[in-house]
Amino acid sequence: MMLKGGGRTWSHLAQVLLRMGVPFNLVAAKAGVRRPVSAGAWQDLRDHVELDCLLLSVAKLGWLVAQGAEGLRLEPAIIGLVEGFLRRRPEHSLADQLRAYADRMQRQIADSYSRAA
Repeated sequence: MMLKGGGRTWSHLAQVLLRMGVPFNLVAAKAGVRRPVSAGAWQDLRDHVELDCLLLSVAKLGWLVAQGAEGLRLEPAIIGLVEGFLRRRPEHSLADQLRAYADRMQRQIADSYSRAA
């Protein structure tokens, strides 16, 4: 509801995440989930739900920044979320892609400091 605001149109979470620069493969991974019937399927479900929570948190950070939350910088906050997630769940099925996303954001921050200097 917060993303909708006062308008009559809705933005799908995937659209918001893609516009925020979240890699397509991470957003696409959240699309579907099946009823688990094996131990491996339960692990897939856990990975799916955890990724959903992480991506929703990333979108919430973007919303907070867009609303003018003081002292909150989007990229470092997202890096903190992803790094914390990876410390807790290094065996997540998309850990490599999450690591690449955090690394890319860190490079962007470093590049912006280099250009400013």
